Amino acid sequence: MVSVDLIDPSTYQARLVYHEQALEELTASIKDLGVIQPVVLRPKNPQRFELVAGHRRWLAATRAGKCSIPAIVRSLDNREAAVISLIENLQREDLNPLEIAQGLQRMIDEFTVTQKDLATLLGRSKSDIALTLGLLKLLPEVQAYVRQGMLTAGHGRLLYRLSPEKQKTLAKMAMTKNWTVRKLEQIIADQKQIPRSESPQDLHASRLQTVLMEHFSAPVRIRSNQKGAGLISIRYNSLAECEAILGRFGLIPEQYR
Repeated sequence: MVSVDLIDPSTYQARLVYHEQALEELTASIKDLGVIQPVVLRPKNPQRFELVAGHRRWLAATRAGKCSIPAIVRSLDNREAAVISLIENLQREDLNPLEIAQGLQRMIDEFTVTQKDLATLLGRSKSDIALTLGLLKLLPEVQAYVRQGMLTAGHGRLLYRLSPEKQKTLAKMAMTKNWTVRKLEQIIADQKQIPRSESPQDLHASRLQTVLMEHFSAPVRIRSNQKGAGLISIRYNSLAECEAILGRFGLIPEQYR
């Protein structure tokens, strides 16, 4: 048993935000039953300890008024402490995907760990590690949508490869229209069918496509030939969406019904 006052939080804790309700429920449970699973500590100096695993239990025990908490004390270096802390958090489904990505990136930056090493340590595929790290390439505002649960990690994994303009546009549309990850993937695939060249004409068409998607709140595709002629197509999934698009053109139902 270790006094809660002698324990300091870990510098390698991946979780940045705790759900208040869940923490209150854990606090109530600890008041009644105590801490069932020990936390993991490592010696910090002769007088104090640093948490390696069990931050929520420690916080809840403190809130519950417990003076001490059961603990396993292990001699760990920084790398080992970081790995254990990250693994414990990855085992919890409610950990935010951005927090996971930041934890992985810190391992890479501080301990010169490769993505392949992380995959082995955490029992994940290398592609999964790469896609998770990709979330850190999202625009800050799109990262905020993922952090707040307005978009899933799956949405973020598709969006981070896009230009900043398309990230913002498609992220907002995905939230507004409640697109699944599969639906977003289809929309992005349609957009990619436009030839990727550096010609001013193609770049202008791409920018126009983004503007039109924002204006109509619907997937828009622009196809053009070398002479500048082309086709603009707007996709809709229901009659209501079609009428909303027509409204953006300035048409009222009486004009087409």
